[in-house]
Amino acid sequence: MILGNAMTSAALAGERLQAELRTRLGEVEARLTLGFSGREAVEPLVRSALRAAMIPTINGMATVGLVQLPGMMTGQILAGSSPRLAIEYQIVVVFMLAAATAMASLGFVRLAAGRYLTPAHQLRRYLL
Repeated sequence: MILGNAMTSAALAGERLQAELRTRLGEVEARLTLGFSGREAVEPLVRSALRAAMIPTINGMATVGLVQLPGMMTGQILAGSSPRLAIEYQIVVVFMLAAATAMASLGFVRLAAGRYLTPAHQLRRYLL
C-alpha cells in the first residue's frame, strides 16, 4: 500500500516537473542567465511538481472517516477490535502514507531536476 502510493506520487511529480520544464523553459534559462544556480533556477518548478504529487494523498486524508471507511479500520472493527483502537491505527497508516508519498516525491524530483542540469548549470534541452 505504501510502496504503491509512493510510486504513484513520484511518477506524478516527475511528469509535472518535465511538463513544467517544457512550458517554462525560457523562465528557467533566464534565471540561469541571471546567475542563479541550477537548483535555484528550477526551485519553483520543483515546488509545483511536489504540490501536484501530494494532491491525491491530501484529498484522501480529507475524506477518511467522513465519506469512506478505509479497509484496515473496517476489518479491525468487524473482527471485534475497539473502534477507538481501529481509528488510531488508521490514523497512523494515513500519516505513514502521507510521509512516504512526500519523501518519494521529493527524492525523485530532486534527482530528476539534477538530471536536467549539467554541472555547469545549463539545461540539457535534449532530455525535454
